[in-house]
Amino acid sequence: MFEINKATKQDKKDIKRFYKDNNYSASFMGYDHTYIIRRDSIIIGSVIISYITNNSQYGLLHALLITELHRRKGYAQLLIKALQNEHSHIICFADKKLQRLYIDMGFKKNVNSEFPIPNYLLKKFNNYLRNKKDLKIFININSLTNTPLFNFS
Repeated sequence: MFEINKATKQDKKDIKRFYKDNNYSASFMGYDHTYIIRRDSIIIGSVIISYITNNSQYGLLHALLITELHRRKGYAQLLIKALQNEHSHIICFADKKLQRLYIDMGFKKNVNSEFPIPNYLLKKFNNYLRNKKDLKIFININSLTNTPLFNFS
């Protein structure tokens, strides 16, 4: 059995431990919303969407991680779907090897600046590009469906 939940403040310590145990550098940036997948009460996946200010239009999707044992089973898609149900303007910076995942989830590669990206996110993207040359910007603008989060047996 697994469940997807929006994390609470009480989950923060477990989330930080999850990333550390999986050798993944993740940080909270401001106004953050974290979604986690638990299987038998153990976190097996997490994703963070961060807003720089309380009224930022765009949320930055980052720190999407599924434990190695549970990869390629659709959990990443479920976490992204949970975000899309509650957040309408999502940007992520992803390596081109993840391009198919984001495009399949309705994201568009921002090649022609169809959606203008705020300067603070462009600055962050350019900083990331120094170390990761294959990063691309993906944008998802959608109307919220507000379907409930998932709980599967």
